Amino acid sequence: MNLSLIMTRGMETDATLTVVTVVGAGPAGLASAEILSKSGVEVKVIDKDTNPGEEKPCGGMLRIGSARLLGVPCELASREIRGMRVILPNHRVEEVDYGHIISLNVDRGVLGRYLINRVRKAGGDVNTGMKVVDLAKSVDDKLAKRYELTCKTADGRLYKIGTDLLIAADGTDSIIAKKTGVHAALRPNQLGHCVQYQIELENELIEKRIGDRNEVYYGHDVSPFGYGWIFPKNHLVTVGVGALLSTVRVNLWKYLDYFVRKHPVARERLLGGRILKFETALCPLSGLVTPTYGDNLVVAGDAAGHCSAISGEGMYYSMVAGRLAGEICSEAIKAGDLSARYLRKYELAWRRLIGSDLRWGKWLQRIALKSGFMSGSFEKNTPLTSKLGKRVTDVLGGIRPYRGALLRAIPEFLISKLIS
Repeated sequence: MNLSLIMTRGMETDATLTVVTVVGAGPAGLASAEILSKSGVEVKVIDKDTNPGEEKPCGGMLRIGSARLLGVPCELASREIRGMRVILPNHRVEEVDYGHIISLNVDRGVLGRYLINRVRKAGGDVNTGMKVVDLAKSVDDKLAKRYELTCKTADGRLYKIGTDLLIAADGTDSIIAKKTGVHAALRPNQLGHCVQYQIELENELIEKRIGDRNEVYYGHDVSPFGYGWIFPKNHLVTVGVGALLSTVRVNLWKYLDYFVRKHPVARERLLGGRILKFETALCPLSGLVTPTYGDNLVVAGDAAGHCSAISGEGMYYSMVAGRLAGEICSEAIKAGDLSARYLRKYELAWRRLIGSDLRWGKWLQRIALKSGFMSGSFEKNTPLTSKLGKRVTDVLGGIRPYRGALLRAIPEFLISKLIS
């Protein structure tokens, strides 16, 4: 790679040119980078974290379909999941055993390292601990590219990167989306706030109390509008609480602390555990966010709102969008056309594959907010039958598309209303 030394405001700055720069080494960014690298396109990935994924507050549930899509082996999982439990506001437990692996609970740091190694093996250049601090349209003849990024490493060194094509996969608070103005910033009613603990627990206790089930908890004692989760791993349990940001009136940590120490079901699961780490983050719960493309630019993953508005699941949608970004950008480069008109194909492609889930997820979020499902008034007025409970786990576990789950749930909901 052509590397030269220039001066910026009296500071030494390395300058480099590349065809594609991917900002963000999460599932979306790395999925796109691997596709591009395998297509023979020169790719540079940069991420502000030294160990991408390791500090990402995430339950770590990877749909088995996502694992197969990316070729992630089951051996990478901390635990294979074969069922779901939904703990309702009245503390009644609904359990569904699917009889086969529906998801892999993974350590995000482990998954991140695995995906980075795959990109490097394919020929991509991954740079961690490098934060984008500025972005501008290139005006320097030496960097005759569409975008010029200024990046800073942990030791204070500045880098200039000139790039033909930019893939923004830098998370919910995307600096690239802000700097390019590709779409408006998300509002509080479009954002989720999550807090979680990583809790050390003996495997014998995990097997006995939780087993191969992921658990989700509803109720206003757990979250103002959202849910709590307990996801078992290896000698570890990920325990968290999430809520729609616009509904949060007190520190969400107080809900988490209650959930762990006082909730009548959750506390029994976690007795004897030791809190290792506290994590917090925002995630998009926005439904469809458009546009996600521009001249020489595409946006993917959390930066593009590729996250379920009802469950907060993002890895599956990010991976699908990331792969599509890689494929369309590779085609655009070969065609010599990096215009917004050509790159619009990317948005059309992801809307075909995941747009329905994102749209229906937002609709379900609105219905849940109005119906009082999260608070318990729904359960009080409409008993949740086993069939209807299974539709809830189908959505939360990504077993079937949201539209399909809804079409099955509607007649069961009407029957439950008649019974009640």
